[in-house]
Amino acid sequence: MNRHLSRSFAYKGRGSAPILVALALAGILSCGQSKHASGIEELPVPEPDLPEVPKLPVSPHPITYADGSFSLYGLRRQMDRHIGDPVAVTAFIVGHYVPPKCTGKDCAKPAKPHLWLADNAGEADSNKRLTVVGYAEYNDEARRRGLGALPEGQRVRVQGTFTQVSASGFNASNGLIEYRSHESISAR
Repeated sequence: MNRHLSRSFAYKGRGSAPILVALALAGILSCGQSKHASGIEELPVPEPDLPEVPKLPVSPHPITYADGSFSLYGLRRQMDRHIGDPVAVTAFIVGHYVPPKCTGKDCAKPAKPHLWLADNAGEADSNKRLTVVGYAEYNDEARRRGLGALPEGQRVRVQGTFTQVSASGFNASNGLIEYRSHESISAR
């Protein structure tokens, strides 16, 4: 039976050889003909018609300042690289948390003291602000020693840990700073 199968394959192989030779010869002979003689129309070369490259606005804030501290813009731009790292941020204090006044018995417990920084003084857009938590201990100590609190409008360099969830329970998907220290840069 195996002999029978090998003969049938050999026979089929012999029949296809003349067809392959004829096709190869036809291909070789047609290679010398021009495109126009074969009936193929030559199309013009297309020229791309693309819009101009858009001009993106340049950020008004650098990623880092000369002293190595970040702007808020720069820190958030490199957020994935610095989560959990100690960082220094130079920015303006644009707000303090003020606990809501409550006169009834069913008052909610207020959040711990915190403040907001921004690259621009007086920034109202909450998406362009960075929360700083844990500075209350400094504030209490500063008051005891007769030092002023951190006033709004003050430009400061804050050192702390850049994180998304603080040890005191604050969380922010675009990051926050757990306060360690600060220094004033300029007055209003």
